Amino acid sequence: MLTYVVDHSFNSISIDGVTSTNDTIVAFANGTGMVGGAEINEAVDVALYVAFRDELTRFVQELVQFVVHDGEGVTKFVTISVEVLRLHPC
Repeated sequence: MLTYVVDHSFNSISIDGVTSTNDTIVAFANGTGMVGGAEINEAVDVALYVAFRDELTRFVQELVQFVVHDGEGVTKFVTISVEVLRLHPC
């Protein structure tokens, strides 16, 4: 899950065309947030897994914006969103 989150957040930023080599993200889980006594597991409950993954992704994307804003010499902040449209055959 963390690989997905990082690919959709930290690995998507660039400051002056350069990616940072000094950012680190670590996720810890102690089991206290288990739902109904079970861990959030993609093989057990796909919907719960995807909901948690997507919320964690949104949270980390907000953190990444702080990293960009704090970049040395940053004067502008731009977010680009790409949406892929799939055409259905007629």
